[in-house]
Amino acid sequence: MMKVKGKKVSPKEIAEKIVQNIPNNELIERTEIAGPGFINIHLKRIFVSKLLSNLLVNGVQPPSLKKKKK
Repeated sequence: MMKVKGKKVSPKEIAEKIVQNIPNNELIERTEIAGPGFINIHLKRIFVSKLLSNLLVNGVQPPSLKKKKK
């Protein structure tokens, strides 16, 4: 989109703007920019632990369908 508007922006600059606009939340511990615009997202251990525990106890649970379709 930036290229269409005639603005030259490096992938790293775009990654920096994305990281700056990620709100604080209970899932993400930290983010870091790697290489030419790649974003590494590190999840909080508590969040991952809860997900894995739930998966081990309950197994894989497919999402429920609101309305059955034929």
